[in-house]
Amino acid sequence: MDNRKIENLPLCNQGGAYITVDGQNRKAFEIAKLEAKVELKIWSKQLLGNRMEQNRPTGAKGSGTMTVYNATSVFRDACHEYLETGVLPPISIQAYSNDKGSAVGRSELLLRNVVLNEVPLLLIDENSEEGSQSDIGIVFSDYDVLDDFKLPSIY
Repeated sequence: MDNRKIENLPLCNQGGAYITVDGQNRKAFEIAKLEAKVELKIWSKQLLGNRMEQNRPTGAKGSGTMTVYNATSVFRDACHEYLETGVLPPISIQAYSNDKGSAVGRSELLLRNVVLNEVPLLLIDENSEEGSQSDIGIVFSDYDVLDDFKLPSIY
């Protein structure tokens, strides 16, 4: 009998995020979507006498995107502070996936040293009847895994 079950797969709409800007922590209800990933930097070289190219990781880069509802000025204020002072306030994002109906449980990450690639200032659209949303590219230089999914019972 096949023990694979759909309830082992967590739904991605079950979770939330917190953002800390300049030491002030708050629930980021306006984050509609968050994707973070680490890209390894690779040095590739085909050595003399070898037909296959070899690869070696030399570093990594953290990046991602956030889709936010334009319901807060926290990102705009951080950008304005940078423009006025030349110093970007420290930003971190803590986010979790927690589908209580899933057998794998909760996953939680803390993204540190976050830098916003672009900041929405204003968005109006006469043809929209939905909440005002903007996409923000992010980069980050460190992360911690605070909680990780558990293996389902079939493993």
